[in-house]
Amino acid sequence: MFCAKCGTELNGEFCSKCGQNCNQSVGQGQSKVQENVEGKSWSTAGILGLLLGFFGVHSFYLGRTKKGIMQAVIAVLAIIVAAAFGPMFFNLAQNHRMEYGGGFHNARSLALLDAELAMYILGGIILFGVMIWSLVDSIRLFTGSVTIDAKGNPLVPIRNNR
Repeated sequence: MFCAKCGTELNGEFCSKCGQNCNQSVGQGQSKVQENVEGKSWSTAGILGLLLGFFGVHSFYLGRTKKGIMQAVIAVLAIIVAAAFGPMFFNLAQNHRMEYGGGFHNARSLALLDAELAMYILGGIILFGVMIWSLVDSIRLFTGSVTIDAKGNPLVPIRNNR
């Protein structure tokens, strides 16, 4: 049996970690003590956070869909900004250069190249921020700061089936 508030395994009526009285009934036949039905692994979530966290895969795994969607949308937008708008400004600068006799001597060509560089840098900064966000999530999972999934079920270690 596990505490519904923090996910710690119970040895008695009160949770040793948060002090919650887990033996009181909540309402119609429900108890504050939960069986670990889902069995989601904190280590699997942490590894997903390290490898694919910038797309929010670990958040989806833990049932935190809003957070996962936010991470995925921000990462995709960062990639679009860097991969689509950067080359677009570069092509505009190239066309302008060809139109006006080669070289990047005039202000418009240089401004377009600066815009290209700004798009690459902006996309990189946003993607770096999402990667740091997922790294912090992974560290929190590995250190035990996150103990329950979105449904309130405690996270468990990987079971050895030998």
